[in-house]
Amino acid sequence: MGGNPGRKELGTGGINYAKVFHHVYDAGYLGIVGMEHGNSIKEIEGEMAVIEAYRTVEPIPRGENK
Repeated sequence: MGGNPGRKELGTGGINYAKVFHHVYDAGYLGIVGMEHGNSIKEIEGEMAVIEAYRTVEPIPRGENK
């Protein structure tokens, strides 16, 4: 998954991945989702932006199991 348009980190395009992941989670999927995208920002700042983007769209709080 990647932002569309541009294939950058989640949240940089027009797809609301938080909503998508909530629907997938609510449907009962608990597996792995692959990410494949570039970074919109270079170097360490870009890596930190990717980590924050993943946290923003995560459907459940860390440590909580369905």
